[in-house]
Amino acid sequence: MVLIIGSVPIQPDKRDLFLSDVRSAVRTSLTEEGARRYELVESVDELNRFMLIKEYADEASVAVHSESEHFKALGTLMEEVLAGAPDIRRFDVSNGD
Repeated sequence: MVLIIGSVPIQPDKRDLFLSDVRSAVRTSLTEEGARRYELVESVDELNRFMLIKEYADEASVAVHSESEHFKALGTLMEEVLAGAPDIRRFDVSNGD
């Protein structure tokens, strides 16, 4: 299983645009085969910082997601709304077997 956690600072005046578009991308991403979790959370400590938490069955599922139109549109959106560099981390999650 692959877990991807991205932390993104958003420009305050772009917050509503970000939330609208990213919520749509989350809903669409959850319909993809191999998508087990795709969640948007907001920091309680830092205003306008959000995390996207994605969990996929395997690397093949991540690759399909990365080629999707909604993923590419989200990349374009990020260019417009980011207030700084994103922090994106990938993890290989083992179930202990």
